[in-house]
Amino acid sequence: MPSPDPSTKAVLKDLSDVKELNVPGFELSDIRAAYDKVFAAWCAPALQPTNETWVAVEALGEARRCLIVEPVEPDADRPSLIFIHGGGWSLGTALAYAPLARWLSGELNMRVLVPDFPQAPEEEAPAALKALSGLLVWATDRFKSKLVLMGDSAGGNLTAVLSNQPPEGVEIGAQVLLYPVIDLRPDASYRSRKAYGKGKHFLTEPAIIGAAMQYCGATQNPASPLMTPLLETDFSRTPPSWHVLPELDPLRDEGQKYADLLKSKGVKSEVIIAKRTIHGCASFTGRIPEADRCMKRVCETLNQHFS
Repeated sequence: MPSPDPSTKAVLKDLSDVKELNVPGFELSDIRAAYDKVFAAWCAPALQPTNETWVAVEALGEARRCLIVEPVEPDADRPSLIFIHGGGWSLGTALAYAPLARWLSGELNMRVLVPDFPQAPEEEAPAALKALSGLLVWATDRFKSKLVLMGDSAGGNLTAVLSNQPPEGVEIGAQVLLYPVIDLRPDASYRSRKAYGKGKHFLTEPAIIGAAMQYCGATQNPASPLMTPLLETDFSRTPPSWHVLPELDPLRDEGQKYADLLKSKGVKSEVIIAKRTIHGCASFTGRIPEADRCMKRVCETLNQHFS
């Protein structure tokens, strides 16, 4: 079994401050604050200055906003990128992912939108999907552009579902899935979950199952393709897809299985393995060279795709 590279080991020390959901003795508000503190602190510096605004979008719900990061001299012909953040459908904010949004905007010369959206346990599924569907309609109408969807972890799950079943009138030109949660079924069994989900590599298998159960709540069937995109049967609207899968991630195998499924259905699907690093690595491009390499490759391929 490969070991984390030195830069990843250093990040793992910081990530020890982020506790799993529903851990006795820790309030959800404290876990959320720790997550935001760690994830907001690190990303490679942006290539160029950006303009940033916060916009209230009715579809996201009361008191929720969307961060919009734009190049100072935007190209009107470029797509807009919607980044759907991770955090087990319960943690994370647009502010925590602002450094990554700035970096992506510079690398892609694209407008990047990072929405806050309904989170469990206060709002179970399908609240997040409904809110984000409304955001996609709003962004299409506002910017008159094709969209690129990108999401990490639980945000990758939401990205996959929305890319398979986008709202009418919304054109998604590509999706990027960063170590997504693809299989929400409580009895799902993958070798990578067993190998890397024991607590030494940040994300654990119990945390994956617990977060999925909390997100699905009492009303949603985990075996629905709206929860588990691996069970989708209609890929007629699914766009070209790129998948970043860390070698030491419990979610690696289901991510690979989904990438293979898309390819078997005729969808362009490319996998990029981030060697000797962990779940969440994209947020640490300024510290983990392998994450930097993989994210730059994603941006290069997107730039070629939309050239």
